[in-house]
Amino acid sequence: MRCSSWEAFCYVGIMHTEMDEITIYVMDRIGGYLYVCGIILASYAGYSDYSWIAIFISGGIITLGYVFQRAPQLYAMSRDAGLKALTLPLCRLLVSYLLLSGVFYVIGVGINSLFN
Repeated sequence: MRCSSWEAFCYVGIMHTEMDEITIYVMDRIGGYLYVCGIILASYAGYSDYSWIAIFISGGIITLGYVFQRAPQLYAMSRDAGLKALTLPLCRLLVSYLLLSGVFYVIGVGINSLFN
């Protein structure tokens, strides 16, 4: 089920009435911290010559940060369309964040090779 941008805007408005502003603020902050933690983990793993499995862990952490930041919208979408409607977008998001964490991993490897 696809929704227009107006319907997505209405979902956000509905969720703001169900969740208080402090909860939304805290979840947004946690999401931002998870973004930074995932990027630092990927960079450090590349710099320290850890296994490439760290890319998957870092990508998962960044995706979890996105889920925290978009929790009201995801909750409204899952309530209306079901959890199956969220699996494909979240899988696509995970793949894109795996690519992002892979880039930071390679940057960490490059920095390690410059200084050693």
